Amino acid sequence: MNILVTGRVDKNEAQQVSIHVLRFMRSAGEFECYKEGKPCYKKRPDIPDFDFALQHLGNPDTEDILTKWKEEGKIDKVIIFHSSGRTKKAVAYCKKFGIPLLTSLPTKNSILKLKWDEVKLKPPNNFALAEILQPKPIGVGNLIAISILCQGYLAVHARKENGGWGPKEILPALRQMGWLDFIGGPGKSLLPKDLDERKSDVRQARWWLGPFELVDKDGIIKEKWGKFEESLKKECGKGNAALPNGLTNLLGVLGQGKDVSKCEIVADAYCAIVEYLGGAPCDSN
Repeated sequence: MNILVTGRVDKNEAQQVSIHVLRFMRSAGEFECYKEGKPCYKKRPDIPDFDFALQHLGNPDTEDILTKWKEEGKIDKVIIFHSSGRTKKAVAYCKKFGIPLLTSLPTKNSILKLKWDEVKLKPPNNFALAEILQPKPIGVGNLIAISILCQGYLAVHARKENGGWGPKEILPALRQMGWLDFIGGPGKSLLPKDLDERKSDVRQARWWLGPFELVDKDGIIKEKWGKFEESLKKECGKGNAALPNGLTNLLGVLGQGKDVSKCEIVADAYCAIVEYLGGAPCDSN
């Protein structure tokens, strides 16, 4: 099958996986105009034919592109995906367009590692394909998963100040995660326009806990949280002392189901995880 994947890449490319060809594109849409102060997108003219399409929920053109595909009668070939779990926003898109969701896909590599080899015949619709591919919630490599969430949080909180980037309490983490190089190069064009408006989303405990399925409509699931903490300890060794020091404060907030309002807590957690996993320490100079 020919599978179109939008997002998760900085250049268009095709890759063979099992008997399928995944065609990665930065975006299925291109800017058309502003309407009521908001950007509108039209479908790119160079989109290849596809049997199914995986549309990244975080792309700024997602709603316009899904609307276009629905008008064209192709919506039953479309699946949305993102790095988190079944968030409120994701579920709203699923209901509005009648499409399935793939969760816990933070990178291009995670998409390539889906169960493509189990898709022997073309499924009848998008829901049938999603049922085969759906990955389990991130459970192995929890430290890496948390570090990815930290990067998303810090990117939203980064801001220009005094001719550079800050705030100063998270600058070492921004440097370490490559933010300054990313934002100074072509990566800037990949950022959603409403990045600054997403602060309230990434501060919510639900945003952090959702990818691990540690939260329901009533809040944090205490029994699952206990098992999650134990899994972290097993990754790091034995006992609380084995957890990276900077991570314990973040876990303390999340374990109470509280929102993460202090960005320095996230910066400390990210730097601690990176150093624990063998990366260079965050440079405070």
